[in-house]
Amino acid sequence: MLQNDPPMVLQKQGRIANPLHSQVNLHTDITFFQNEIIQFLLSIALFLVLANFLLLGYFIRPTEDILVFHYNVYFGVDLQGAWWQLYLLPSAGLFFFLIHSLLAYFFYEKQERIATYILLFFSNILSLGLIIAVAGVVFINY
Repeated sequence: MLQNDPPMVLQKQGRIANPLHSQVNLHTDITFFQNEIIQFLLSIALFLVLANFLLLGYFIRPTEDILVFHYNVYFGVDLQGAWWQLYLLPSAGLFFFLIHSLLAYFFYEKQERIATYILLFFSNILSLGLIIAVAGVVFINY
């Protein structure tokens, strides 16, 4: 049938009777990496992950000394280790960034835009929390 069919004819054919339906494109042809919101969220998350590595790389040098990983007001130093173990924190951040990005891509392909944005947003929140943790460890040991 033609686009100008009256709504009654469209209902009989089992098609949606909304005359605006043919004019509204519900599924955009924008790919995952072309989406501006996703570009923004991915770039911030990547910046935060790189900032974690650079912060540790600048302030923590290879040494034979034991470094303090956690300090508690009540108990004092309760977690210590070698210098290279500090890099497990930003490595975990990179791992979660990659997992969140892959899941976000999967959800984007399934037309679940909100789930994609939420995953990438909380990837940024996680990376921000890791920067705070790394800054605390650097402050204790520097």
